[in-house]
Parts: sequence; C-alpha cells; structure tokens
Amino acid sequence: MKKGTILKNQFEFIELLGAGGTGEVWLARRLNHLGEDVAIKVVNKNFSHKDAEKILMQEAEITKCLANHPNIRGISEIIEEDNQYYIIFEYLKGHNLKKFLEMAYSLKVEKLFGNLSIPFCLSVIEEVAKGLEFAHRPDKNGYSVVLHRDIKPENIFITSHGEVLLYDFGISKAKDCIDDASVTTKNFKTVKYSSPELWEDGVYRPEKFSIKHDLYSLGVVLYELLELCNLR
Repeated sequence: MKKGTILKNQFEFIELLGAGGTGEVWLARRLNHLGEDVAIKVVNKNFSHKDAEKILMQEAEITKCLANHPNIRGISEIIEEDNQYYIIFEYLKGHNLKKFLEMAYSLKVEKLFGNLSIPFCLSVIEEVAKGLEFAHRPDKNGYSVVLHRDIKPENIFITSHGEVLLYDFGISKAKDCIDDASVTTKNFKTVKYSSPELWEDGVYRPEKFSIKHDLYSLGVVLYELLELCNLR
C-alpha cells in the first residue's frame, strides 16, 4: 500500500499511521462531498485468503457484540478487493498508549496531555478496565462474551479530547460470536504482556487463556505508566 492509492473509488490513502502483526493502519479520506477522514486497516498479505477472511469476520463479529460501549472502538465496514481485505474505522485524533509512552520517555508528553501524574495514569487504566468489564460480562451460561487476549499499549488509544478506547480485537476469543480464534492466537502474541502460566516449556498455550490473563496484561501496562511517574 502507498500514499495516494484509491480503494473502490471510495477512499484515498493519505498517511501510514502504524503497523502491527495483523496489518497496517492508514489515514484515508472518503471520496464524497463530505470528504471525511477514516482509518483503514489493511490486513497482512502474509495470511492466506482464508485466514485473512477469518480474522476480519472474527473482529467484525466481536466488535458487533461490543457495540456502543464508550471505551471500545468499533468497525464501520469491511471491504474486499482482489483478495485483499480492509477494515474501515472512524478516524480519531490522538495517540495510542505506546506512542504516549515513547513521548513521555523523551519528556514531550506534557505538551499534549498535561502533567504526567499517578491520578492520570490510574484514570487511563480505569477507562480501559471499564471496556474490559463490558467485554467480560457473563452470558446466560456464565461464560465471558469476549476475551481480548492482546492488551498492550498499542491497543489502547487516547483521543485529543482525553477519551480512552480499547481496540484491535484481531486475536480475541468471543464465546458467543465465533467458534474459535486459534489461527491468530498462534501467530500473534506479545510475550511482555502475557501471563507466565500461559507458557509451558517455551510454548504458548492459548487454550488456558481466561479473564484473569487480560487483567494481568492490563496490570503490566499500569506498571509501565507508574514507572514513568517515578522517572519524572
């Protein structure tokens, strides 16, 4: 993908915003009279067509289950062209928490977010926890609806208005929405934020994942934020 690419005569790609295991995220502009900005995830071409379709359908179904929660960012639409899949999101101005941490380490964070403080860090984690609580709410059988399985700074977004959003459900496990998410879990995991008990002899065991492991990952993120407070 490159700047200026036109998708389906509907969107023009403007700027690469970031990249991860499941693909690139671009800023794009809708080619209509409104000309609104959107974010588009371009699914990694290293996947087979079947796997790419599964990942996208999985994420779409999961976000549909979690629609309308103020701390969860959902999908607007999915487009397929020449065996390439694209997810369209609302474009939000701000930074993901990974970028926030990088700016904090370089002492630039105060220009964007005010003084870095323990109350601010706790408020960020509290907002993410609200989204997780909603995702983890039990269904009629007592199972959680969604296990995120990839809580990390890259998947937490702080808007320019201070809203905190959890997103990228690409490797989530949705009990009621889909049958399985193992294809992505085998390929994409962030060791730093994974619970030690999910690893046996160096092998990742996704079948052991539960609510407590999402909370462990969120705790690691909290530790990183509080560590920054001590450095300042």
